[in-house]
Amino acid sequence: MNHPVADPCRLKLGALFDQCHALVSSEMFRRMTDDLRGLELSFSQIHALMHLNRHGGVIIADLAEAVKLSSTAASRMVERMVRVGLVQRRENPVDRRQKYVELTPAGLAHLKELRNSTIQIYSELFVHVPDADVLNLIDALNRTCSHMPLSCCLGQFQPADPED
Repeated sequence: MNHPVADPCRLKLGALFDQCHALVSSEMFRRMTDDLRGLELSFSQIHALMHLNRHGGVIIADLAEAVKLSSTAASRMVERMVRVGLVQRRENPVDRRQKYVELTPAGLAHLKELRNSTIQIYSELFVHVPDADVLNLIDALNRTCSHMPLSCCLGQFQPADPED
């Protein structure tokens, strides 16, 4: 059996997804910049917010590892996000030396804006694709999700009812 990365079929699929991503990435970054204007968030901070959204409250050391920063740099990053109201810190009741970091409602709202913007951009990519092809792609991707890591597929997507 071929290793999945060496399989020509999967490489072709990867290349197709890469082409789709390339078509939308510059617009996605432009909109992210517009959506977050005034916050001046770095990619590490956006990555940290997304990690907190997926994993809930985590200790700063674990967040540092997830976003590939030193503990000191992660602490500074968290402090900045606390100041702008995106995250909050709380003590670990068992070990007060440890600090948990978790999203605030404002942090969740900013992530929701980013996600909605990303969904809109990808939706625009398919605006000229026939409805039947879009429905087939949705069906294929939904079936595929059962074979992917859980974090990749947070839920199956259903097409909107055309009569709505």
